[in-house]
Amino acid sequence: MAESALTGESTAVSKESAPLDAEVGIGDQSNLVFSGTAVAAGRGRAIITTIGAATELGKIAGSLQQAREDQTPLQNW
Repeated sequence: MAESALTGESTAVSKESAPLDAEVGIGDQSNLVFSGTAVAAGRGRAIITTIGAATELGKIAGSLQQAREDQTPLQNW
């Protein structure tokens, strides 16, 4: 999977169906695929578990909407 849009990794990562032992960060979730990413090679099946704002891409979009815009020193002058 090419997950660079979410993780910033420049190379594709392999996925597997085995469950994870502990909670890990988004870049280490080797058993999940994410919306907004692309299959680089191979094939597989996936089950959709979240949609819309509950997806990782949706969470990023939500945080961008909440970002405040501070004025620059020149605008304050």
